[in-house]
Amino acid sequence: MQFIKFVVFFLALTFAGSSVALADYRYNILAIDDVNGDPTFSGSMTTSAPFSLDYNFSVLDFVLNDPLDNVSYRTADASITIDTQGFTFAANNGSSIFILTLYPDNSYFSEFTALGQSTVNNSGYFLFQQTAAVPEPASNAMLLAGLAVFGLLIRRQQKVR
Repeated sequence: MQFIKFVVFFLALTFAGSSVALADYRYNILAIDDVNGDPTFSGSMTTSAPFSLDYNFSVLDFVLNDPLDNVSYRTADASITIDTQGFTFAANNGSSIFILTLYPDNSYFSEFTALGQSTVNNSGYFLFQQTAAVPEPASNAMLLAGLAVFGLLIRRQQKVR
C-alpha cells in the first residue's frame, strides 16, 4: 500500500513538474536600411535557446516579411545556416529567392531576386525584440493533471482519517 502511494505521488509530481519545462524563445526582427534609415523587412523567429552572438541555438521557426516586394517567407521554404560568421536564411518560394545574413555586430546583408529580374542587394542593421513565450496547451494540461492527482490524494487521506 505504501508503495502504491509512493508511485501515485511520484506520478503527480512528474505531471505537475513537466509544465515547468523550458519555453521556446520568440523574437520580433526589424531590419533598417543603412542608406536612408527606412525599414526594409520584418519578421519573427522562434529559437530553442536565447539568441546570442555565439549562435548557440537552433531555429525552430522563422518568418520573414518583405513589404517592399510584398513577399513572405517561412522556414519550410528555406535553409538556415548558423556558424561563427553569422546566421543565414536562404528562402525560395517559387517566384523569388531571398538570402539574408545576420552578423554578430547586428548588421545584415540581403539579396532579393525575383525570377527573371536582376538581384537587389541591401545592407543595414537589425533589431531583435524578445516577445513573451506562449505556453503550449499540453503544458497546461499536464499541470492540471498533476494538480488533480494531488487533490485526489489529499481527499483520500482526509476520508481515511
